[in-house]
Amino acid sequence: NFFGIIASHTLQASRRRQFLINQNLSKQISERIEAEKALRISESNLKKAEYFARMGYWDWNLATNEMIWSEEVYRMYGLDPAKDKPKYDIIENAFAPEDRDRFAAAVQKALAHDGSFEEEYRFTGLDGKERFGHTAGEIVRDGAGKPVTVFGIIQDITDRKIVEKALRESETRYRNLFEHAGDCILVLEIRVDGLPVIVDANRAAAEMH
Repeated sequence: NFFGIIASHTLQASRRRQFLINQNLSKQISERIEAEKALRISESNLKKAEYFARMGYWDWNLATNEMIWSEEVYRMYGLDPAKDKPKYDIIENAFAPEDRDRFAAAVQKALAHDGSFEEEYRFTGLDGKERFGHTAGEIVRDGAGKPVTVFGIIQDITDRKIVEKALRESETRYRNLFEHAGDCILVLEIRVDGLPVIVDANRAAAEMH
């Protein structure tokens, strides 16, 4: 009958709408799962990159004095991300005394004028080991020009500093041996035209000349 036909069409339309809704929801869920998967992969890759580069990032809210650290920053300072809360005081207290004031002055200058800073300094983690860090930071301001946050990166450059120190000591030993050797020593360099030119001579060679 007429009402039966109308009811049948209404039921079919309702089922069709429900099917489309379910299909749309299924698509949204799939897209969200893929987006979350891509985000996890991206975060995993970032953590790996930070670990191998020994570099991390930090974000300092000037209004609340709260900080956000990446995992690598926790590692540098010997802290546990699951237990320890990041604070600027931790960074400040870890500085070598002679580097603390210089770093603070660079930050204050950036807050007042430049808007960015870059420093190298020594710091000591909770494990008691002295390390060298390289930090670059930038001041983020609001529409009125007031500083609101400081975003920066820190890299553990301890290995580089150790190598640089070893090279300086090696150069010093070489110069001492070179200068105080009793024999005449000349260092020659071949020019583009193939002729040798003296680029260095020790004291014995200079006295003979």
